[in-house]
Amino acid sequence: MSKKDSFIFIAIAAIILAGAGFYAWKKIKAGQKEEWRDFLVLEIKNSDLPDYALARYKEDFYLAQEDLEKDITDFNAWLELGLTKKVVGDYEGAAEIWVYASNLQPQNTVILGNLGDLYGNFMGKPEEAELMYKKALSINSKDENLIVGLADLYRYRLPGKENLYEPTLLDGLKAAPDNPSLVAALASYYRNSNQTQKAIEYYKKLIKLNPGNETAKEDLAELELPK
Repeated sequence: MSKKDSFIFIAIAAIILAGAGFYAWKKIKAGQKEEWRDFLVLEIKNSDLPDYALARYKEDFYLAQEDLEKDITDFNAWLELGLTKKVVGDYEGAAEIWVYASNLQPQNTVILGNLGDLYGNFMGKPEEAELMYKKALSINSKDENLIVGLADLYRYRLPGKENLYEPTLLDGLKAAPDNPSLVAALASYYRNSNQTQKAIEYYKKLIKLNPGNETAKEDLAELELPK
């Protein structure tokens, strides 16, 4: 295939993809317009919330609704709807909203990460949480929140996979070298698991990255005391 033919092929493919994308969004705004309205019911399942908090959450929820009336593809509004349902205890409702939003924009790692947290820490579905985190990390391998979220899931929520905590963080550091949050998590892990030399190594890395971290300096000094 000549360079000219290749260029023409790529241009045609781009036009086709653009047309498909336009058709998909048009379908969302038309054929699915009534379907998304099914999510616009705020069911309060957390009876411990004070009245002033409930009033604020209701306002946030209805403001997000208004935003979606203007633009159904407003993902900040979808995120807000899910967060509000989550905080009032309607976890199933939050999951439905974010799954729907994720289907509209499969590359949105913020929504996938929120689903991972929701499934793993609130709904008792760690296997589904793992899938969400892995999918998100396949899109953005450098996101520290996703990396730590998956690592914590292995450590605290998935019995038998605790040994994946450390390698998950180390893999994260390969993708995001010198990330202070990941270095700090490893330093703390090594310290708490009595891996003193590794803990010292990572605390030194952390202090180099963040010289003002006084807590890290205190922890390092304690680790270096003669035994």
